Amino acid sequence: MPLEPGQQVGDYKIIEPIGAGGMGQVFRVEHTRMRLHYALKVLPPELVKSEEFVARFHDEAHVMAKLRHQHIVQVHNMSHDGGFYFLVMDYVVGPNGEPLSLHDLLRTKTGSRLSQQEALRFAIQVAAALDYAHREGVVHRDLKPANILIDEKNNARLTDFGLAKAIGEDFIRSQIHTTMNTMSGGAMNTLSADPTISPVSDPAQGSGSSRGTSSAELILGTYDYMAPEQRGELPGAEINATTDVYAFGVLLYRILTGDRPVGMAESPSQIVKGLNPKWDEIIRRCMRKNQGDRYPTGQELLIDLQHIGAGAQPQVSTPAPAPAHPQHHSGSAPVQPSPQPAPPVQPGLVAGKQDNTRAMGGLICGIISCVMICMPYLAFFVAITGMILSFKETRGPHAKLAKPGLILSVVGLILNILVVIAWIILIISEATGSNDYYYNGY
Repeated sequence: MPLEPGQQVGDYKIIEPIGAGGMGQVFRVEHTRMRLHYALKVLPPELVKSEEFVARFHDEAHVMAKLRHQHIVQVHNMSHDGGFYFLVMDYVVGPNGEPLSLHDLLRTKTGSRLSQQEALRFAIQVAAALDYAHREGVVHRDLKPANILIDEKNNARLTDFGLAKAIGEDFIRSQIHTTMNTMSGGAMNTLSADPTISPVSDPAQGSGSSRGTSSAELILGTYDYMAPEQRGELPGAEINATTDVYAFGVLLYRILTGDRPVGMAESPSQIVKGLNPKWDEIIRRCMRKNQGDRYPTGQELLIDLQHIGAGAQPQVSTPAPAPAHPQHHSGSAPVQPSPQPAPPVQPGLVAGKQDNTRAMGGLICGIISCVMICMPYLAFFVAITGMILSFKETRGPHAKLAKPGLILSVVGLILNILVVIAWIILIISEATGSNDYYYNGY
């Protein structure tokens, strides 16, 4: 039975629906005791029958709740009541006092696209959120305009982090396939990968808000932003940070051109007069088919976006244009605390150099600490330094370099502690004359 205003779910009273999409319905709710407003997302009821979903739901609860960033919508609670599984999030409203997603904003713009300056501002904020989440070991898996909310300060807030994992890739794909099979041939053409097809106009264009967007558009929007490994085109490939990077490339193309990239799409600078061609290089690298050819995490991506803002040449490779895919979904959750601007990235830094330096430094410190057992006091501090440098990078793009450094540093620390203990025992034994036993004929 669908939820109606006035009904109660757990400790929350339904006030009004906000939106709906392929991953559930969103309501504005009020906590019955605290009288605070939140956004409550009710997940698809058919999922409750799956024991695997229930297990994933509880596993992912702590992952979503631990994310704390000014450009990520905070998850306060994940629970279930009366057969409904739901998330409770900040209630985010736009400058006009109503919920507003990037999808909604694009529908109000001429040509259904943002200005270059506005696109850069939102892109940097979203990339900063991805960078933070990737460092925490969390992948979004469903990045698209409908999952980016605009708050009252006109800042971007990324929502639904990890929700796709909790719901399950199989369920999402089944929803997409069902929708594709029931849609007309005309709608299906928007998903064609024929290289002769030019960019397709986005269904977000036109009047109205995402509240009026059909579920079919929202579900197919999810497909549009899926990376090749999510669509099953790279057998054995894992879902990781580069999966979000691919979706981010589609997102950039969409907000800059008003179109969705399909097949061998034109470069954005060829579509929009006066657009900085550096966008083309970043989007190409984001959307490369092979994961190893994309930006490894949000950090390097953020650095190159900062280069556009500073007018510097981005540190990117220049691959051939990659096949593309695109667009959308609605209904998400919103917030009251006013976020601060994204933390600036050092403009002149070559992408990835800082992380590689820390990881390499940790490895070198680990090696030195293991061989300097003749100078344990100095080696002790070297080992501690190596542990600190390496530990910070074990979840980053240079984890393969950082983990051996961390292990060697720990081993070096233990070895030097043992040496110090041996020295102390020797000194004490000599001071107390405990060696006389051995000197008296034994």
